[in-house]
Amino acid sequence: MEACPPMSESCAPLVRICMFCRRIFLGEAEDREVWVPASPECRIPEDRLTHGLCPECLVTRLGPELEAVRARGGGRGRFPAAAEEMP
Repeated sequence: MEACPPMSESCAPLVRICMFCRRIFLGEAEDREVWVPASPECRIPEDRLTHGLCPECLVTRLGPELEAVRARGGGRGRFPAAAEEMP
């Protein structure tokens, strides 16, 4: 499924784009975030883009790094092992 978020010239919202896979965040559905590949026709002005991190890249890209930090004793802070541990 490819999509482009709705944009209006006068009041365009910021659009989150995953910094790794470049998918865009469309919103939430049934308590889940919806991230989809941007269609080639999608023209989002650069000043409307903001970096994000989709759930898949959080696990695949940052998961191993967070595990390495935990194995070394947590670094300067404590990383939660699961989302349920976050305040």
